[in-house]
Amino acid sequence: MKVDLSIKERILVGNVLPQAKSLASMRIVQDLRNRLVPTLEEYEAWGIVETPGRVEWKVAEAETVKEFELARKESDLIVEALRDLDQKEQVTAEYLPLFDKFEVE
Repeated sequence: MKVDLSIKERILVGNVLPQAKSLASMRIVQDLRNRLVPTLEEYEAWGIVETPGRVEWKVAEAETVKEFELARKESDLIVEALRDLDQKEQVTAEYLPLFDKFEVE
């Protein structure tokens, strides 16, 4: 699956991914998180600054999206995590675009 994600969406996906699963699933989650993390070039270009519990960036520049090719298992883990968020009634407005991109109802 190909999906275009902004910096904010990449951070949100990283936040929603499971903290505990099977060994095989957690290796996939770790790899996916590593791919979603902004690169050094993105940090510099978009003025990304991290403080405890918060990430900030230049809004206009960070609206640029980056295309990711996700394996079936990767997209399944994201969909499962979004469904879990919905079941726990913890969906906030900022997550809605992810539900649309990953076609979760």
